Amino acid sequence: MGFKGGEVTPLFFIGAALGNTLAVAMGMPADMFAALGFIAVFAGSTNTPVACTLMGIELFGGEYGLYYAVACFAAFFCSGKAGIYSAQRR
Repeated sequence: MGFKGGEVTPLFFIGAALGNTLAVAMGMPADMFAALGFIAVFAGSTNTPVACTLMGIELFGGEYGLYYAVACFAAFFCSGKAGIYSAQRR
């Protein structure tokens, strides 16, 4: 669709779009769910749940920090061993 930015920017877009779509379907706050999708998809793709939780707190504020952690660790546990970086060891 014309999005550029290597492997990171498309993951951010896909996660935020998924979070927004789920928020609309569930009648939840779109900004919170977009943030959750943004960091959770990246955490699952890179196998870095702690870093992505901290990234969420830094980017979106600490108000939903527990939700960020739950989303990142759930995505991490569901993603399997493979990530987008082949040189990364687990």
